[in-house]
Amino acid sequence: MSVCNITRTTPNIGYLDADVFDAMGFSQSVRFGNMVHYAGVAPLKGGLKNLEVIGEDDAAGQIEFVLATLDACLKADGLTREHLLSWTIYTTDIAEFSAHAALLSEWVGPYRPASTIVEVSALFLPKQKLEITVFAAVSDGISFVNDVTP
Repeated sequence: MSVCNITRTTPNIGYLDADVFDAMGFSQSVRFGNMVHYAGVAPLKGGLKNLEVIGEDDAAGQIEFVLATLDACLKADGLTREHLLSWTIYTTDIAEFSAHAALLSEWVGPYRPASTIVEVSALFLPKQKLEITVFAAVSDGISFVNDVTP
């Protein structure tokens, strides 16, 4: 039974394996009313036994992977970049990240979300350079149709 019509989902999009979500105790997306919050999307792929950082020494490659994964998350929920409300970007090197900021601008196009960018001392894996959390709006009539893991 869902409390207050909260829907917790983990779409099967070829990103992280279900064991990562289970071990860490989180869902990729949580919907409440007309808002969806996406857990931090990182340049990671695989399961607990084979978790790998995508583009270990390539900040641009990591950004591109994260943005493609965000596209897949949005699509799994019947949404697009147009539905973006805000994002928080965590990076281990703000100067390096800023050198590739045009990738973000090109990706969002005219649908620019409210934004916060924070430099942190470390992320989940040592070669991981960024992670992005997102809030999106759900238009009336859109329901989640993705694969769900409890």
